[in-house]
Amino acid sequence: MRPLLERSKICAVVLCDWLSNLSKKTDGGSVQDNFPGPDYLVVKLPLNMGDRELFPDGQFRIYKHRTELKSCSEIFFEQKFHGPPRHVHGGAQAYILDEIMGCTGWMHGFSVVAKTISVEFLRPTPIATVLFGFGEILSKNPDQLQVAAQICDKAGTVFSRSTGVFKILTEEQLKSLAP
Repeated sequence: MRPLLERSKICAVVLCDWLSNLSKKTDGGSVQDNFPGPDYLVVKLPLNMGDRELFPDGQFRIYKHRTELKSCSEIFFEQKFHGPPRHVHGGAQAYILDEIMGCTGWMHGFSVVAKTISVEFLRPTPIATVLFGFGEILSKNPDQLQVAAQICDKAGTVFSRSTGVFKILTEEQLKSLAP
């Protein structure tokens, strides 16, 4: 198996190629016109994950890949998420990357919580712009998943990426989370 960092870089190239190929199919439209594509399904997660007041419907949507352990999402950071002038705060990006990784696990049938996450900020992320997120389960052990995620624009420019280890909950641990 390839090292995680190498797989993460390969994942970034594959996803950017996917965006590029998708944009060629739009007949003059934008990537978001045909996003997420026929291989992805909208899913309802088993728990109300994340803060839906922070990201009301339409500002963060996530989709499950039909056959692979992947997800994709549409993201729109409003002005309230600003950090440096005209750019997204790093904490808001880390929050969304964590959501993408965790949701990728949940939507593929794993009840998970974050154990460790690592975020890399590659370049300033523009605010008030339609962005795309991608998640992928890289490996599975009996009690944990290793997951990667990234945020990019429609041209495939990657702004931030993350990797994480997510603990798979037992039935008893899952029941203790329910209200």
